[in-house]
Amino acid sequence: MSQGNLDLAALVSSRMCYDLIAPIGAINNGLELLSISGQALDGPEMSLIGESINNASARIRFFLIAYGATSEHEIGRAEMVAVLKDLIDSGRLSVECNSP
Repeated sequence: MSQGNLDLAALVSSRMCYDLIAPIGAINNGLELLSISGQALDGPEMSLIGESINNASARIRFFLIAYGATSEHEIGRAEMVAVLKDLIDSGRLSVECNSP
């Protein structure tokens, strides 16, 4: 594949990730508003929804970096470490990043 085709694929992937993250962010904002207003249920269902939203958000951010990075966009170490930490936070894996 030529560089132009790779960049086009990365741009399409980025757009798909941004289209998916918007509704997830809206659901998260709704949960925060419910908790601020005191109308949120404190049961396990709200915790499950919150964990699921965080997990989905972390996966989409990871996909954005993995598939949406173009040749002109560099990702900083702090951003990569934060995405990996969020991605594996509730799992059995651990990541150690020693590169600058």
